[in-house]
Amino acid sequence: MFSISLNIFTLIVIVLYSLIITLHLIRWQRMSEVSIPVHPCSIKVSIIIPARNEETNIASCLKSIIEQDYPHELMEVIICDDRSVDNTMNIAINVLSTAKLNHKVIAVPDSLSGKKKAIENAVKIASGELIIQTDADCYVQKQWVNAIIYVYERSHASMICGPVAIYKEQTLCDKFQSIEICGLSLITGAGIGLGMPVLCNGANMAYKKDVFLAVGGYAGADHIPSGDDTLLMSKIKKRYRGGIHFIKSRQAIVFTRAQSGWKAFLSQRIRWASKGFRGSNILNTAIGLIVFMSSFLALSSGIMFLFMQSNCILFIISIILKFGIDFLLLTYAANFFDKRKFLAFFPIFEMITIFYTSIVGLISHVAPYSWKGRKYKNGGTRIVH
Repeated sequence: MFSISLNIFTLIVIVLYSLIITLHLIRWQRMSEVSIPVHPCSIKVSIIIPARNEETNIASCLKSIIEQDYPHELMEVIICDDRSVDNTMNIAINVLSTAKLNHKVIAVPDSLSGKKKAIENAVKIASGELIIQTDADCYVQKQWVNAIIYVYERSHASMICGPVAIYKEQTLCDKFQSIEICGLSLITGAGIGLGMPVLCNGANMAYKKDVFLAVGGYAGADHIPSGDDTLLMSKIKKRYRGGIHFIKSRQAIVFTRAQSGWKAFLSQRIRWASKGFRGSNILNTAIGLIVFMSSFLALSSGIMFLFMQSNCILFIISIILKFGIDFLLLTYAANFFDKRKFLAFFPIFEMITIFYTSIVGLISHVAPYSWKGRKYKNGGTRIVH
């Protein structure tokens, strides 16, 4: 009797999950891809790059920004070092010193730490009307700033989010992360298009400086190590309804490296998941719960099926539906990001997703994790010294 109830409940949750994904896919298809034309520019922008222990990446990141087609007299770059213990700051200073570009390299005060504090300190001294944010381990395309400004001038958006992709994939872990982040970028764009933004990525986002200050920056969430992107988006959504836009443009994609192995990947996902119930957005919480439950119940039903080998019809229907809708999602995403070759690994990736989503969802609020040489526990709210 229990196994029948479990399978029925599993099917109901996966149907709900499938409906949510289908709604996002329909919206994604209806969103026009933006092609960025040559256009006059007049908006002053401040590009903020928070950095901690990024000596191997910061030079290539800055060089890609220096090569932007956007007028350099309308750009400034602010590096805010989050108390790095390597050569990040010196490398940043050396690279920027040879560029004909306004720039500032600052450090988080000794009494503070964390990415949010780094960003807040940078925003305070920014002179641009629009803050554009990326990460120090990313590189951007030449039209990146142009793409953001093109959308900004036509939408008057309070916040703009853009797509993120992984490059130089070598291992199976790299390829898994690559196809997954493509799917997450699709959900980001479609959710914003639907007027119910759930996700965004701090590696590719922009917002008005006065909007950041008006919502109080990260006040109320600055004790949480993660969430510099989604928690800020949630605050902006509440105050500026309809003010969040997404750039569906290949020219606006920001590229980043995959986490170096499964251990680092899981630590990152635990960090991401630890913020899940810490915002006040009920929609985000509900969708996150359905995503988690769809994987957890599929895993639980599969284990039950192996031991009891009954009610196989409901279980098979649930698994086919789950695999089918996820394959459709990743196919749409892979087409946009030109990652179709990784779809050959889909059956393996789907099993990994079901397993890791279930585990991470269960332990994310109690398990410790490491990030940038720091250790956190208790759902990420307290630093372990």
